[in-house]
Amino acid sequence: MLKIFEDNAAEIVAVPDGVVIVSQEQVDETQAVVTYRLCSFRSGQAMPVTKDVYLRGKFGDAYAAIAVQLPDYINYRVAELSEGRLLCVYPTGESAIFSADGFIEWRGMLTYQGHGPSGVAAFGDSFWLSYSQGDTIVRYRFPSMREELRIGSAKDAAFSRPCGLCAENGRLIVCNTESCCVESVDTETFSVERLYTFNEPVYQLVRCGRETVALLASGVYQL
Repeated sequence: MLKIFEDNAAEIVAVPDGVVIVSQEQVDETQAVVTYRLCSFRSGQAMPVTKDVYLRGKFGDAYAAIAVQLPDYINYRVAELSEGRLLCVYPTGESAIFSADGFIEWRGMLTYQGHGPSGVAAFGDSFWLSYSQGDTIVRYRFPSMREELRIGSAKDAAFSRPCGLCAENGRLIVCNTESCCVESVDTETFSVERLYTFNEPVYQLVRCGRETVALLASGVYQL
């Protein structure tokens, strides 16, 4: 593992040349400074970039129209549905689906046992949410937005505080913060395979071409 960033990273977003890392530094009790840095796989260096680079990487071409409608857009987690739609979920459960042009097609709450989601990933119009406080992941489908399937609960050990999710070739990648591991779930058979084990919490994992980047408690690492 190669540590590529060690400040207070809040999120990593894949972009064509690497990852944009968002960090927040508390200036005082009421103010925080947000910085955006591009870690390039080509040059191996981290350089400051504008907020627009981050927003485009996260929300797509309609980023300006979408971001202005989302308070605290950094803490939203997003996944692309079919036809360019974008699902955005917030830790409270407040959620919205935007068209490819940035217009709201649906808005509502997505919660489990009163708690909001901590991660999202999509396969077409089928999407999964992770609920850390329930030790579970739940599958929904647009446009019904109804729960279709649930894996894990506080009573079994399927997942341990699941957080960041990503979709990859029919498999759902799940970051577990309490057990400090990343697991892969086959979305057809629901078999689970452990991919990585760390000695600290893992919050997010993204694939950038042939590269894999993880956000851990101590920083951002290229695996």
